[in-house]
Amino acid sequence: MTDYLKRFSPKQVYVHFLYAVSVLILYITGLPIFFPDELGWIPALMGGFEVTMVLHRVAAVVMALAVIYFLIYVLIASIAYDSGILKRVIPKPSDIKDLFQDVKYAFGMSGKKPGLPKYGYLEKTEVWIIGVEAIIFLITGLVLWFPTLFLEFMSLQTVLAFRYIHGAFAVLSLAGFLFHFMNVHMHPEKYPIEMSIFSGEMEKTEAEKEHPKWVEGGQ
Repeated sequence: MTDYLKRFSPKQVYVHFLYAVSVLILYITGLPIFFPDELGWIPALMGGFEVTMVLHRVAAVVMALAVIYFLIYVLIASIAYDSGILKRVIPKPSDIKDLFQDVKYAFGMSGKKPGLPKYGYLEKTEVWIIGVEAIIFLITGLVLWFPTLFLEFMSLQTVLAFRYIHGAFAVLSLAGFLFHFMNVHMHPEKYPIEMSIFSGEMEKTEAEKEHPKWVEGGQ
């Protein structure tokens, strides 16, 4: 019988699902606005830009609610029953050591992988990048959603700058999403899909191999 360890709480699983789906919809409906010549066929298939803009805004609201809900959850959890929930995603000097050890392993300079905690250096980095991206998207997105309101105290040039910032970060975010998908789900040891983020559980033998600091010391 296979033993499992709880890696993600149900709330983390739900928030990840909502965030991932909403972001995918945002890519599909938003990128054609900035690349109409190359991607204009997408809105054409979906009924036009009027339809995709409605879907884009609905997805943006879902993404915002997922982020806000998760922040509230982390705050309550850190106070009520899991004081280490924030500490586990704060980068430490040991993460830099793990990074260099991972690079050495990848290039055949070492036969040993780094012994990672529950959340390794890549996961911590992704959490903080996603947080910063979400803030930028929400701020710039609000300006673009209600331009007449913001033009009351912003110049037209500033509003247009927000538009280009929104688009540029969308492209950067897509690159990060593809890296995340390839690294997590297309990894040779995980292919065709990493199930722990959907089930919330990880096989104990796998956890002992990849996250020994978590299994042995609760880090």
